[in-house]
Amino acid sequence: MILSQYFPNEFSEVLELTHSEGMYIGQAEVQVLGLTHAQVGAWLVEKWNLPQELVDTVSYHHTPRRLRGGNQMPSLIHLADFLCRHERIGDGGGECLPKLDPAALRAFGIHEEPRAALNRIFDYGPLLQAGMEKADAFTRMAGGEAESVETPVQESDGRVIPRVKRRGTTQGLRS
Repeated sequence: MILSQYFPNEFSEVLELTHSEGMYIGQAEVQVLGLTHAQVGAWLVEKWNLPQELVDTVSYHHTPRRLRGGNQMPSLIHLADFLCRHERIGDGGGECLPKLDPAALRAFGIHEEPRAALNRIFDYGPLLQAGMEKADAFTRMAGGEAESVETPVQESDGRVIPRVKRRGTTQGLRS
């Protein structure tokens, strides 16, 4: 947000590179700005006098292997970012997936080969999508679109789909 707010022309150029060249956003940021959003974010967190653990988390969330010590937060954020990008949740500034840092897997006791670990992690995709659907149901309720949540329905694949009553009808929340 800082980059888009205070450097709109440069940030537009970064986004253009991610789309036209298929470049990862961090690479495009370095090419255009000479630094990454992680560096800008860490600087800002430090200026706000927040704890060093948070500064390190922001700074190393794409490269947890570079951080020495017991802080698992950069690894957690790294894995969450990777999974969300893979599942196309949110907008990470382009289609290119970040490179998975195997140190992030090891931080949580995952010592298998990264490709095998990723296959296992991606098996959680349907659970993640079901969780997002539930969150969407509650967001709709809070926004007044839904009157109430009825008994969820369990699908044959094990997913649980919340059912929402909307102005006299009941609908499942499927994407």
